[in-house]
Amino acid sequence: MLQNRPQIISQRPILANNNPQHQQQQQALLQQQQQQLHQQQLLQQQQIRIQQQQQQQQQQQQQQQQQQQQIARSSSFSHSQQPLGGTPPRFTPSTPYHTPDYGPVAPRARDLPGADPLPPSPPPHLPKPLPSPSPLPPQPQPHSPTKRPN
Repeated sequence: MLQNRPQIISQRPILANNNPQHQQQQQALLQQQQQQLHQQQLLQQQQIRIQQQQQQQQQQQQQQQQQQQQIARSSSFSHSQQPLGGTPPRFTPSTPYHTPDYGPVAPRARDLPGADPLPPSPPPHLPKPLPSPSPLPPQPQPHSPTKRPN
């Protein structure tokens, strides 16, 4: 019955005896613990440094991206009439005649190569020739016998 009970091993360090060999063991244990602590602290410092470096790199990347976006915005603003995602710029005298772009226009038939030249059309602004005045004024026709006046 007594053999089945598990042995309880104490985790507490054994208190120092006056035995010199035991004191040496205690000191060695203490040194190991201090070294482990020191290594842990060094590791933590390294991890903190790495985190700081990563944060700095991320900040630098964000700044570079923002600068590139600003450059892209300003360059696209100077080239196109409409800036990215914004309202069209106000009228400036450097672009005196701004015509809206209706897309590509189909070429006229006479501008195509190999097309027959069209006959010149009469200028549209001239008035049409008036009919020549008749020498006799129109005379009232007599009533036809089929129609009766009401």
